[in-house]
Parts: sequence; structure tokens; C-alpha cells
Amino acid sequence: PSLHGMLSTNLALLPILGSEFEFIRKYYFGMLFTMTFLAFLNGMLFLPVVISLIGPKELFPEENDIETEGEAPIKDVERESDSSNLEPEKTEIDANGSDVSVPLSSQ
Repeated sequence: PSLHGMLSTNLALLPILGSEFEFIRKYYFGMLFTMTFLAFLNGMLFLPVVISLIGPKELFPEENDIETEGEAPIKDVERESDSSNLEPEKTEIDANGSDVSVPLSSQ
């Protein structure tokens, strides 16, 4: 939108270049053309650079940097079960009331 605004404004100023009066060409066209061009550069180059310098350091920190207080990162936690055992298991409650994992193939 900013580029289109600058181009359409400067396009509308082009007929002024055909004016008989040098004063109109020099001061009216020259000043408006320069003002719209500098405003475009200000909005597209200068302000984004200044905002990036004074803005936040990181918007999206990497996952490895995020840790909750007192907890180890997820990637360091080891699995308790052996990944080579791919048999499905069923959880049952034994006579003492505790959970027991029983392989489905043994039933």
C-alpha cells in the first residue's frame, strides 16, 4: 500500500511538469515529489531499522531455550519403557490393588 500510495501521488503530479511557469514546476512539483519520496523511504527503510534496534531481542525463542523453573527440558528425559518391545500391553489391577502391565500376547 505504501508503494502504491507514493506512485499514485507522484503520477498525479506529472501533469504539473507541463506547466508554463518555472515556479510551479520547481517548487510545487519538486517539493511534493521529494516529500512523498522521502516519506516512503522513511516508512520502508528508516523506521523498520530503528524499531528493530530498540524492539524486543527475540520474538520467537528456540524450544531449547525454554525451560520451566525446577524442571529438566523434555529432550533430556529418558523413556522408562524399552522401545524395542513393540508388543501391545494391557493394564490390569492385581489382588493388592496396584496396576500391572500384561502383554496381550500372553493371554
